[in-house]
Amino acid sequence: MEEMLGTKILVTTRNKDVALHIDPRGCLHELQCLSGEDSFKFFQSLAFPKSDSPDYVIEEEMLELGKDMVNQCAGLPLAIVVLGGMLATKGSLNDLANEDYEIPSFELIQLWVAEDLVTLERNEGDGEETVEDVAEHYLNELAGRYMVQVGTRDGSFKIKTCRMHDLVRDLCLSKAKYQSFLCVTDDLKMEQTGTSKLSPEIGKIRRLSIHKSVLINSINIPHLRSLLYFDDMIPKNIFLTLAVMKKLMPLILSENGYKNHFDNLNLIGQLRALFALTVLLCLTVGKSGGLLTYIFNNFKQLRVLNFHKGSAVGCKLVSDIGCLIHLRYFSLGSCVLKRLPSSLSKLRCLITLNLSSSDESYSEIHVPNVIWKMQQLRHLYLPQCCDKRTKLKLGNLINLQTLVNFNTKNCYLGDLSRMKNLKELRICTPFKAEDFREDLNMNPLITSKHLQSLCVDSDERTDPRHLTYLLIGCVNVYELAIREDINKLPNLEQISQSIDRMCLVGSKLDEDPMPTLERLPKLRILELYLDVFIGMVMICSATGFPRLTHLAIACQKNLEELRISEGAMSNLSYLQITDCRKLKLLPDELRFITGLNELEIQMMPKAFKDKLVQGGEDHYKVQHVTSIIFQDCDD
Repeated sequence: MEEMLGTKILVTTRNKDVALHIDPRGCLHELQCLSGEDSFKFFQSLAFPKSDSPDYVIEEEMLELGKDMVNQCAGLPLAIVVLGGMLATKGSLNDLANEDYEIPSFELIQLWVAEDLVTLERNEGDGEETVEDVAEHYLNELAGRYMVQVGTRDGSFKIKTCRMHDLVRDLCLSKAKYQSFLCVTDDLKMEQTGTSKLSPEIGKIRRLSIHKSVLINSINIPHLRSLLYFDDMIPKNIFLTLAVMKKLMPLILSENGYKNHFDNLNLIGQLRALFALTVLLCLTVGKSGGLLTYIFNNFKQLRVLNFHKGSAVGCKLVSDIGCLIHLRYFSLGSCVLKRLPSSLSKLRCLITLNLSSSDESYSEIHVPNVIWKMQQLRHLYLPQCCDKRTKLKLGNLINLQTLVNFNTKNCYLGDLSRMKNLKELRICTPFKAEDFREDLNMNPLITSKHLQSLCVDSDERTDPRHLTYLLIGCVNVYELAIREDINKLPNLEQISQSIDRMCLVGSKLDEDPMPTLERLPKLRILELYLDVFIGMVMICSATGFPRLTHLAIACQKNLEELRISEGAMSNLSYLQITDCRKLKLLPDELRFITGLNELEIQMMPKAFKDKLVQGGEDHYKVQHVTSIIFQDCDD
């Protein structure tokens, strides 16, 4: 009996090699995945626990959703536990949040870097991997493990936007709360806990997401590191109503005349409403200024301050922002300000400074010439429109990787040549090369060999020679957008041969751009919008566009004919034709592009549409296309 006594060791592992290494002759029991029937039974026990209530009913839609979720689990018990547990907290389909919210990857990566969640062991230098590159690898790994879903990709197939499934988001939030990593506050939490209990609950939290502005004054966390703001400081409907009233008043007064307009009772009511809205706006702006003062003086350890959604038009950014000397990420979001304080110069640790407003009603803003002191800056987003007093020196910012809303009125063009780490550059109105002379051998404006994305967006006509001067140094650009009247396209040798995606808007070219663009060897996506070509015929030769997969032609009011020779665009899979009213028909050669699987026809005449539908005279050209969509065409 004593000989039978001994010790038994049970080892569990996900790696079969580990088990075999311990004892190659031991008993190896490999767990099998659950069958489809057993998977759903297990899932039901978690997601739809039995209830004694006579009113307890499981919605048919929830059952169908459950079956789809189980199919995705492939019989893995752990996956079933996670998804079943998440679904159990949802009463109905209406409780499931929208999973289609697109998260810009650049913003996510910049937040990680600002928080020191990503580190780089090797020294950064020319050609070396940057901390943003490491963060990008992490994002790709998350996508590879299906923790995030890829939304869109850029020209080099890098993740441009991503999104998170609602169930995964819930899981992450619960883990973040358990580990005191992050807390989200909203109206519901305020009602459930009250202001007196809110601070103790999140006292250990270092990252806070605010969904209601009134909560800020109730929170006292001096060690707070990150504050993400998702609430309107001022309700947007106030601005909408006020804007409408401002536009209507001159019309009403002109129609009624200044003499008798006070006899109009409706007009008097409108005047009273306008006055009341103005008073309310002034009071609310004052309140928003108080909230900013509270943030700047009570959260002095902040590294991240992001007003993702915090409308405060005309509000003053108080000088107290200089108290946040540890700040590494600052974004105004949808705040629209009139001027910025010179105390911004104290924010020497900033890595990301976003002064551009996501609100479409942006106006001129004064920016003091202090940004050059922030020599750690890597990502700078200037306001869309600076006042005429603004003149910024940016040449010291040699670490810049992103520069958005640069213009030659408020900035110095020569500063671009000192930014040797630029990866993304967006130039807005106006763009002029001062002292430009074609007969001089001028040094390139762009010296960064890392520049990947270039956008020139102007509502003023740019001298095509100046545009050529800009493009000469952009040898590695793979995304190019030109949204302005340039009249003439640069020569082929003056355009980067690495371009994968090109977007032209309002170019008003006299000559057909296709003979030039079709020779770009790597061009994969081409978008031509709003009178890019003012001629009548576009022609693509037999060997043109060898790698093009996506072509969109829209709002070309003079275009009458699109000719595609057999053999052109051999890899085209998507074609969009929108609002080209004079275009009579699609080219016959489309029938030879066998890979074309999606065709979108939008805002086109009825005669054009009728030719392409089944039974139409031109249907044979597109009968091989998998998906043909007609949208907003004439009836």
